[in-house]
Amino acid sequence: MPLTLLAPPWILLLTGLGAVGTIGLTALTRRGGRRLPELLLAGGLVGLWVMGARPASLQEVERQVPGRVAVLVDDSRSMTLRGPGDRPWSDRVGEVLGTLGPDVEVYHFGGDLAAGPAAGWEQRDSDLGAALSSFAARSAGRPYAGVVLISDGLDRGALRRGWQRDGALQWGPLPGPLTIYAAGAPSAGGDLAVGALTLPSVAYAGEPLPVRARIRGGGFEGREVPVQLLSEEGVVDEGTVSIGPEGWGEVTLEATPRQVGPAVLWVQVPDLRGDASPLDNRAPAVVQVVRDRLRVLHVAGAPSWDVKFLRRFLKEDPSVEMVSFFILRTTADMSAGYGGSELALIPFPYRELLSDELPGFDVVILQDFDQQPYLQGDAEVLGQLRDFVTEQGGGLVMVGGPQAFRAGGYAGTAVEGVLPVALGRGAPWVDEEVVPSLTPAGRLHPITRLEPTEDQSAQGWARLPALEGLNLVQGLAPGAVALLDDAAGRPVVAVREVGAGRTMALLSDESWRYAFAEAGEGRGNQAYLRLWKGALRWLARDPQSQAVLAQVDDTSGAVGVPVSLQVIARGPGFRPAPGARVEVAVQRDGLPVDRLAGLTGEDGVALLSWTPAEAGSYRLQVLARQGDTSLGSAEAAVAVSAEDPELRERSPDLAFLQALAASGRYYPPESLGPPRLDQGQVWVEREERLTDLSAHPLLVGATLLLLGLGWLAGRREARP
Repeated sequence: MPLTLLAPPWILLLTGLGAVGTIGLTALTRRGGRRLPELLLAGGLVGLWVMGARPASLQEVERQVPGRVAVLVDDSRSMTLRGPGDRPWSDRVGEVLGTLGPDVEVYHFGGDLAAGPAAGWEQRDSDLGAALSSFAARSAGRPYAGVVLISDGLDRGALRRGWQRDGALQWGPLPGPLTIYAAGAPSAGGDLAVGALTLPSVAYAGEPLPVRARIRGGGFEGREVPVQLLSEEGVVDEGTVSIGPEGWGEVTLEATPRQVGPAVLWVQVPDLRGDASPLDNRAPAVVQVVRDRLRVLHVAGAPSWDVKFLRRFLKEDPSVEMVSFFILRTTADMSAGYGGSELALIPFPYRELLSDELPGFDVVILQDFDQQPYLQGDAEVLGQLRDFVTEQGGGLVMVGGPQAFRAGGYAGTAVEGVLPVALGRGAPWVDEEVVPSLTPAGRLHPITRLEPTEDQSAQGWARLPALEGLNLVQGLAPGAVALLDDAAGRPVVAVREVGAGRTMALLSDESWRYAFAEAGEGRGNQAYLRLWKGALRWLARDPQSQAVLAQVDDTSGAVGVPVSLQVIARGPGFRPAPGARVEVAVQRDGLPVDRLAGLTGEDGVALLSWTPAEAGSYRLQVLARQGDTSLGSAEAAVAVSAEDPELRERSPDLAFLQALAASGRYYPPESLGPPRLDQGQVWVEREERLTDLSAHPLLVGATLLLLGLGWLAGRREARP
């Protein structure tokens, strides 16, 4: 049995010093014989010190405690709905707790689980699966005699969605048997509503997007109900759903989004006679639309290894649709007097491609292409290529070689105005070994990021071979950034955002060597593939390659519920842009309704909040600037319902609760009874008991005896 001292250290110190001082004084004043009084008093003082130190024995005690009953109460706003007699559904909680008695553990939940009784049924979310899982984790293996759930079953989490979709209920074990007391009462009359919508999180532009809608129709069993699918442009598909005997029906509709970016869709059913709650007849969804395939126009001046490798990459990539031209008939060939049957090469249809067909492409690649024999500096065509970038948001790549850049006759043309390099005058090409290295911007940019981390990417570039030949330019264009340069600081790869589009310059025709070099070391051609895949994604404005990103916490909102918007701003080198000014224009159904503004922190992130006042489809158009420099733009979308999502459904989902309680016990709203309990569940509690020994009779008696004897002995010796 271990001992411990309970007194504070300062008491131990004072009483100890007193006892030691008295004993010392006794020893110093001893003259000759024994000094019995002093010794007895010293012993008494030691006893007082021991009593002041409060010695205690420490003992560990175990006891078995019967498992308790835990009660989980739905604290969401749907519990405020009223049934017959104008009684709120939440009255069910008091009825159940009254039958269970006071000796229970009570928790409440909305989106999260918390200890204590319901806080007023103001939670704007209800996630039954998360509450059950959280309670199981919180119990930490402690067994319970029973777990009681009081809810209306209107779960908006994954548990009910999975059950509605395929009848599956996937959730972990509880620390005790489950009993469910259902709350609520079905609405008087019928209730037609759009329930769960099932659709992919990503859609492809130009491809059909299936939207599966589950329609609830209590009171409309056996009827055919029309259903519409709408976008911001209007109705895009229509169908009918047959409401089954259980009060549910399903229908699949299709939309074909055309524009890349967030798209807002709505599924709605009509307001029929006998529908008790028309406000839940419309449900929104937001889907991100991406390109299915990139359309790339590839124009090469002459066959070469570089052309061969790039054409092969573009042809083998299933996400790319390529139109390619090379070894073409020039203007001089056509004006030399030859007949069409005497020429093997086809003429380059540059006017059709670079004017009429140009808007249909996402990226244009001019590879070692001298425009002079074909376009002869046609200002109109070259201007259309410039407008393709600046106004239509297209991507333009110029790949080097002896016929590119200066040698291709682009100096002073409209195309030079959008390139990331200034061409100038002088020698157009040097045939020498060039060793590219990453610039600080290149370490972060998605085009030159060959590996997950900066250091790994730099090591990857260091392994690649030198290039033979480089196009010479005057330097970088305004706003352009070099991603690779050589030892002399000459750009090898440069990029630029100009107007609505992006351009890239690769000032060599030797990138094909990167595929051979990696393959020779057993790494395949990953460096070459990642370079060009990254380039195409960036040029085509893949969402993750944007310098500015906008994300909302929930794309399905409700009137009066704040929407959180996170804006991530990065500079030209893709480093975080601290102190950038973020401006947000909020549009509802195409009309401006609000404006937001804020600044990014050191991490380049700005957090903004906005509260919609009306239902509708909203677009949040974001612009970010750092000083006078535009960092870019982004867009997010939110579909706002007229009513709180927690109040859309006006009848409890008793079938879901009954399925959830299949292995336990279930009581419908009008019924009460005892919960299912496992009385064999016990919990072993261990506690430490301290027994204070400072008042023990033996210690007190011995101390008083020594002090008394010392006093008497002193009196005896003091007598003459």
